[in-house]
Amino acid sequence: MIVARSKASAGRASMTTCVSFFHPSGAAWRPARWFSCRKRLIPPRFAGEIWWHVDALGEPADGEQVEISRSLAAGTALIAAGPDGVSSMTFRLVGDDAYPRPAALIAGLTVGSDREQARAILGDPVQATSDEFVVEGVRTRLGYADGLVEISLERPDS
Repeated sequence: MIVARSKASAGRASMTTCVSFFHPSGAAWRPARWFSCRKRLIPPRFAGEIWWHVDALGEPADGEQVEISRSLAAGTALIAAGPDGVSSMTFRLVGDDAYPRPAALIAGLTVGSDREQARAILGDPVQATSDEFVVEGVRTRLGYADGLVEISLERPDS
């Protein structure tokens, strides 16, 4: 599939065109250097590297998505894996083993962010008094000590 974006001209919106290549025998063709699209569109309410880590949950510990997650975390993530794949990940935002880019993990949240700011970005927590949110079916727990210091992701079936 080729995605081409035309430039907007005066008074006209830009347009996206998709073209797929197919072999006459019915097989699809994709050039070797092209990468697949993500599994989902990023929800518009927030962005960040967190989505790469969410994609790694449930994958085998030696899988490609987990390798991407480990690379982004630069080896600082605490990863729990079992026979069904990765079940949880914890990212510390402070200390020697802190996530290398805490502000990039969830856009708008960084070290020291307060609960009010987290709720503005992530929405309502599971319970009014908790720091647990559900992001695309993944439990997301925030840890606080004088502000945000930890983010944990956990598959609901683990």
